[in-house]
Amino acid sequence: MEKYNYRKRKAQKRLAIEKHPQRNEQFENSERLKASYQAVGNPV
Repeated sequence: MEKYNYRKRKAQKRLAIEKHPQRNEQFENSERLKASYQAVGNPV
């Protein structure tokens, strides 16, 4: 394998670039949708 320049690959960790201004809004929307589904008896 070394002869063919083959190496075992590793997963690379990535850092978050920056906080998105609407990040919290996304979570609030999904929480609102979840609550409305549960209110009518639908599974989440």
